[in-house]
Amino acid sequence: MAGHFLPQHVERYVRSDTDPLSSAGYLRQPDLIGSPEVTPKEAEENRRSGKSPTRPRAGRKGLVPFSSATLWRKVQAGEFPAPVKLSERVTAWRAADVLTWLQSRGQ
Repeated sequence: MAGHFLPQHVERYVRSDTDPLSSAGYLRQPDLIGSPEVTPKEAEENRRSGKSPTRPRAGRKGLVPFSSATLWRKVQAGEFPAPVKLSERVTAWRAADVLTWLQSRGQ
């Protein structure tokens, strides 16, 4: 998948076209929809109130321009690739399926 248009933070999930495991790349929901920045002050407030996230982090832009709710509505309607369960608590999307979907929409 060399020469594609994925953000750097997603590159780690996708292997090159020459790698026999290239179809094994997965994307998690934050890779798809992004995640907001959490400042040190917000993280401290979250720790005190028992909320998440409790650590500061940089915000990340997602691959798709919609929210979590819209993502799941599109999956339910068959308008976005279905995820796969990697374990009881881990759901992810095949990177190749998402790339195909993005390319079909010219994004």
